[in-house]
Amino acid sequence: MEFRDYNRITDTVIQLGPRAALKVNVVLSNLGINKDRSFHSEVETVSGIKINRKFDYFLTIEKSCDDYYASVMIRPQDMILLQERLNQIEHEWFRDSKAFAIKNKSLIVLKTQPIVVPGLAADKYLQFDPIIFQFDESSPTSMGIRITLGDPNQYIDIDTDRFYALLYSVSTLPLFQVAQNMVNYLGRPEFGTNLFIMEEYTVKHEKLPKARTVSSNKRKKTDSTSAFGKLGG
Repeated sequence: MEFRDYNRITDTVIQLGPRAALKVNVVLSNLGINKDRSFHSEVETVSGIKINRKFDYFLTIEKSCDDYYASVMIRPQDMILLQERLNQIEHEWFRDSKAFAIKNKSLIVLKTQPIVVPGLAADKYLQFDPIIFQFDESSPTSMGIRITLGDPNQYIDIDTDRFYALLYSVSTLPLFQVAQNMVNYLGRPEFGTNLFIMEEYTVKHEKLPKARTVSSNKRKKTDSTSAFGKLGG
């Protein structure tokens, strides 16, 4: 295994169900036609060497079943609208009781318009509907939310506890700082990784370290204790 083999880190923030979760994702590399770029690069100029880090990060709400996998991406630019919609649900449906009522000693759902977060990545959306939640046939009923993941056939049913966990996480999660911590978990690669040598603002050539070596620019070998140092063997 080499440093450039890793392309993503994913952390689970909360479980929304047996096979459903809110996750943080960090993309470590950009692979494609004529592309093989890690989040880490180094630039050498006459004034010294600069380290650059660049990575994409986002949330996902995911659900997996035996016959399908559903996921909706929530980018930084989607966070404010999602927070507003979740706060609207909490205020109107739960605090002001506009979505639920008791009739003949039974909990019922009132006629309520769904709350939607449109315009997500890949033309997807999140839709929230009030439901009567029941974990199993022997469990009592309670207020709940159905979260549709961009397709009417793909959804997650959650109770109020998980809804408030989702509201808290989306409202307080500092995405960029979390992404930094996830990248730092790996440790830094060897000195000289993805090193570009610049002369008069033009890339003269690129130095790429060989597998399981330190660097190609004659720096002294260090006793790295990072994950990448250990991978070198």
